Amino acid sequence: MPKQNSSKALAISICKAVHELNGNRLHWLGINDLCKHMKIQHNKAFREAVEYAKTEELLSCSPPPVHSVMLTHKGELAARATTRKPRSA
Repeated sequence: MPKQNSSKALAISICKAVHELNGNRLHWLGINDLCKHMKIQHNKAFREAVEYAKTEELLSCSPPPVHSVMLTHKGELAARATTRKPRSA
């Protein structure tokens, strides 16, 4: 079970990074550019997180081997939820 939780956490981080780079624009983003922005390696854990995000419909992915991703509406909502600032009273 910890593997799924770590994949989920990394998938949310990936969605956040795609949102940071693309904003609200629906554009494809290359995996290499994404890894460079996140300062992580394109390794097995990263691929599992992308697969998790694809399965949960957070990301649209190019055909295998995945070389680019794009946020879905659900992924954009997940990315915004992690970057939302608390309201001031």
